[in-house]
Amino acid sequence: MVRGLKYWGLLCSLLVANLACAAGTSGVGSKGKDSNLVSATFQTPTRKATPEEVPRFVDDLDFAWLDQAIQRQLARYQKLKLTGSIYYGSDQFPLTKIVESLEHLGVLSQEFKSCLRNSPKLFCQDAFHNRVISDFHVYLPNLTPKDPRYGQKEFAFFTGYYTPLLRATSEPSPQFPHAIHARPPSASLAKSTRVQIDFDQVLKGIGTELFYVQDLFELYVMHVEGGGKVEVETPRGKEATYLTFDGTNNQAFRFISKYMLEKGYIKERSNAAQHQFLKDHPDKQREIYEYCPSYVYFKVSTTPPLGNDGVPLTDNRSVALDSAYYRFKGAPAFIISHRPADGQGEKEEINKTIRFQPYSRFVVDQDTGGAIEGKARIDVYWGEGEYAALAAHNTATNGALYFLVKK
Repeated sequence: MVRGLKYWGLLCSLLVANLACAAGTSGVGSKGKDSNLVSATFQTPTRKATPEEVPRFVDDLDFAWLDQAIQRQLARYQKLKLTGSIYYGSDQFPLTKIVESLEHLGVLSQEFKSCLRNSPKLFCQDAFHNRVISDFHVYLPNLTPKDPRYGQKEFAFFTGYYTPLLRATSEPSPQFPHAIHARPPSASLAKSTRVQIDFDQVLKGIGTELFYVQDLFELYVMHVEGGGKVEVETPRGKEATYLTFDGTNNQAFRFISKYMLEKGYIKERSNAAQHQFLKDHPDKQREIYEYCPSYVYFKVSTTPPLGNDGVPLTDNRSVALDSAYYRFKGAPAFIISHRPADGQGEKEEINKTIRFQPYSRFVVDQDTGGAIEGKARIDVYWGEGEYAALAAHNTATNGALYFLVKK
């Protein structure tokens, strides 16, 4: 597990301090009596890219899902009164310029798709790149000698996260014995440790059970990710339900992989290795999970997982940046890095033979995370499914990050 602690939503107890925790639902800016007023001046640790530093703007997904990410962010902005400003480098822009930047990027992506219907792809890519260069200012993190990867071509560090999918039932059974819990109404019970909840059953029968799953490790992974999706077999067929973060027991979080490595139970920290050991040694499970007393409570959601500003995350397009540096969420960005190649799975993960391929795409900064620290530190939301899990578990790559502001 390489991506680090990643919880969705307003994770004030575990995430780095951010304005979503301090200032209510908007997550940004200073507020007066109007809770939707965003009137602060925001700084970013960026500088303008020189002509030599400007990358070639090619989207490896041909802009699939980008419009969805943009529209979700614009819907959020429509609820706010953006009267503040933001600095990129020494340039100051009104916050409404971020709205314009998203809108214009959406227009250009539609023009690219239209171009593909009549022209060769390389021609359309060249035309799009030239439009970006002419229509946007380009900025990159302003690293100093004290920052990681200062002076390197690949100056940013990437990890990933995803939405786990768990098979579940609405009632317990020998095959599905482990409950997913909502937050208990009693403050004292809510502080119960992972072992007390999963092994001693201290919450049993108080009405907090949402669903039941087969495997404790899969439940633990959903705790790490901070949310997930359950699939329940019903007489009407399979029904899927999103679960989103609803607080913790305020106990310490520690990755069980660290303990398992120290004890010699596993030789490397992949999810596959951890899962296999726990399956093969059920007598060790209580001991191992006791190392991580933290427990996450969930609530049913009608939307995909939310970023820390309350915007639904979009597969392959949402990213998390350090809110200590990038407090105003929703800015468009462009990333270049490496991802696991398609067509791989648990076998390659266990054998540590994952192959990687380069990629570049436009994204929207819509989240943050407790382990996402630094000016050039990016957590990519890979979405749902087997590939998303593989990418999230194995992304630990260098690359580059750029911000775009409409001229």
